[in-house]
Amino acid sequence: MIKGCSESQSTSLRDFSTNYCNLRNLWCGAEDGCEVVTNSFTVLEHGHHPSIGAAHDFSACNTQPTSLIQENQHDQFQMSQEMLAGHAVQYLRVHNHSTIAEVNPDCNFFEAADLARRVPDKCCNIHRWPAGSGAVQTPPDARTNPFADDGKQWNCYVQERVAVPGSYTRNFFGCEDGVIQLNEGCAPTGTHMGNGYPMSAALAATKSEDGTPTSCGCDELSYRGEGCYVAMTSYIKGLGSDITANFVSVKGECAAA
Repeated sequence: MIKGCSESQSTSLRDFSTNYCNLRNLWCGAEDGCEVVTNSFTVLEHGHHPSIGAAHDFSACNTQPTSLIQENQHDQFQMSQEMLAGHAVQYLRVHNHSTIAEVNPDCNFFEAADLARRVPDKCCNIHRWPAGSGAVQTPPDARTNPFADDGKQWNCYVQERVAVPGSYTRNFFGCEDGVIQLNEGCAPTGTHMGNGYPMSAALAATKSEDGTPTSCGCDELSYRGEGCYVAMTSYIKGLGSDITANFVSVKGECAAA
């Protein structure tokens, strides 16, 4: 019999199956489609006892062979393209920016001077990154309040950070002077980078709103017009040792101003 537990070390109202996968991946075998180091064995899962908000979705556990992961990401990209028929924001992240020059040189932009640079559309297309490149594309931003189930989309929306679960940032996405526009770093009044922002779950739960880049407290630099752009990272901000590179696809048309 195998028993175990995994617990988030920061405040997190939703863990996206992270803690479940921390355990499940330890005994994932060939029958589950996982790569094994030495021996594969079969385990019958009898139960789980999650905390409130904790999920247990095995499909979220990134344990498949690299070829299948790339295939699934391609399918996700195809689905995302359909969603992009309307207004959409979608991020693609590369785990180690120092590898881009070799694996996808047309997308070798990750320095502070590159922020908001429009780059080739291929940089935001997971299918244009080779297997083993460390590129991962998340679904288009829901732009809803992650703490509510009403489905309402906000133009100043809160989202949980992929790199640091349990902490939250805010973006503006909408039409400005007849052009689709994305702004990051929308720190609520009374906060700024390193002082209350990124936000805790308690604060983020109250900060979904409709407004403008100015009223939402966003960074002045914007991603204006449809295209693929170099997005903000901890490395660009000079925070910590994370070397992830971010690209963001902006899609949508606006009525003429």
